Amino acid sequence: MKQINKTEKRSKTKNLILKGGHVKKIITFLQIASKYIFPKMLLLLLLMSGVEALLFFGEFRSSTTLSPISLQNIYTSTHLSIVFALSLLLLILLMTLQGITGSGSQFGYTLMRLSLKEEKLMLIWSGYYFLCLLCIVLTQVALNFGFTYFYVNHMDSTYVNAQTMFVNTYQIPLMHSLLPLSEPIQLVMLLLLLLALSFTTAYFSYCQRHGRKCFLHSMLSVCAAVLVPNSVTSFGMTLFLLILAAASVFYVLDVFLRRALSYET
Repeated sequence: MKQINKTEKRSKTKNLILKGGHVKKIITFLQIASKYIFPKMLLLLLLMSGVEALLFFGEFRSSTTLSPISLQNIYTSTHLSIVFALSLLLLILLMTLQGITGSGSQFGYTLMRLSLKEEKLMLIWSGYYFLCLLCIVLTQVALNFGFTYFYVNHMDSTYVNAQTMFVNTYQIPLMHSLLPLSEPIQLVMLLLLLLALSFTTAYFSYCQRHGRKCFLHSMLSVCAAVLVPNSVTSFGMTLFLLILAAASVFYVLDVFLRRALSYET
């Protein structure tokens, strides 16, 4: 009986050591892989913020010296939505290039060196990509609030009131699409689209490393760049994007989970 208890304790200890080593490998993987994208993403966010600030304050200054201009017209004339769309595409490109062999990221080498199941790591990495996409969206939301606050406090009180910030959230597409107040279905669509983009980005590089092709990622990237900065008002388009994003997430999840489980059996 004592011998059995000792054997059980040894096996439990061994399992704990193996699990601990597995977690350490995952943390190492995240640390090494994030070194490629995090500095570039930070630089991109700073560049996007700087360009938008220059455009916004330049237009505001030139307009107030001649005649007052609405916040909506400033956003339209400066094309801030295009700046955000291009920044979003650049971030997606950076994330995509990270996992592609021959792009200089050594992502594949990291996977081989740690000897971990690639499919499981891709699921974890999809979560990291989602956080990156969420960062650029939240940065733009913060810029929108900053620009609106500046406008309200520096424009003549004859042209602005207490409701200006709230009203502009609905009137300006770039604001409404990223912060759809009182429209939860739009918020669900945005988050689901970002999640689908993160999964398909990881899947695209996975396919490239294994000699396969993936066109779903390109289609979702274009949809995101065109539709995320602009408020989608059509119920049919919203429903289509919800179905497309959900189907993409489930498809990639199914591929990764099936292949990860097949290696274990």
